[in-house]
Amino acid sequence: MRKLIVKPTVVIGALVALMLMAGLLFVNMGGVAQAQTASPPPPASGTPSTGTPPAGTPPQRGDQGRPGGKGGPGGDHAGPGAAATQAGATSELASTSQKISTAKTDLAYAKGKMDTAQVEALISKADALYTQADTALKAGEFAKASGYARAAKDLVSASTDLMVNALGIALPSAANRPARPTPPTATTETDGGKARVSRELSRTYQELVNAATQAKANASTDVSYYMTTSQQFYKQAYDLYNAGKFDQAAQTVRPIKNLLHAADSLLHLNDQPNQPVTVPAPTF
Repeated sequence: MRKLIVKPTVVIGALVALMLMAGLLFVNMGGVAQAQTASPPPPASGTPSTGTPPAGTPPQRGDQGRPGGKGGPGGDHAGPGAAATQAGATSELASTSQKISTAKTDLAYAKGKMDTAQVEALISKADALYTQADTALKAGEFAKASGYARAAKDLVSASTDLMVNALGIALPSAANRPARPTPPTATTETDGGKARVSRELSRTYQELVNAATQAKANASTDVSYYMTTSQQFYKQAYDLYNAGKFDQAAQTVRPIKNLLHAADSLLHLNDQPNQPVTVPAPTF
């Protein structure tokens, strides 16, 4: 039986080959690991990597003023504590002028198709408020100018409510006006709309009560027209509701919210957002 003789040089060569293969495998594995943990490429020039807007980027609309409102300090519906500015008041007057002009075009169309007496009264008062806004702007009273202008726009909105209630979407401004959400109709509700409209009228009544309290506390500002007209609309809606005309009742109270907004703007014309107010004592 022949003996297998392994030469030392062969063994050494095999060991060296194995070591080389292991080294290559280690290097390759290290390269894969490095590829998996490598940092992402730097952001494009001028774009911060933190997601923060570049320095100097103005805050987005909606972050300013009233929650969910429009514009910032001095702009459309500037929030409490926001100082009015000349630019903001000027912008407010410009949009008010445009809205009054549009309402007058609608009024011209509506004449002969409906009773426009109340619409004309609302637009006439809006004109008068716009004149007061313009006077305040020229006198440097920017908060007052914006307040008068907002009240004028609310009156125009109330006049549009009346025309839309009577004529539907046939008004000339309909193409440029955001479509109203279509509420459920009495024919689509199991109770004929009674439950829905009852809640709507109930909320409106409470708003009227609150507005009357506010008007009484600020008796130096005359908002009797807004209150009296709103109360008349509510009485009409109440009668329609009791007659089972629920959709008509809901339409009739629609202008009330705009009238009360106008009154609120006038009651707060003299508010000074940069002045402290009385802090109530803890009586609880």
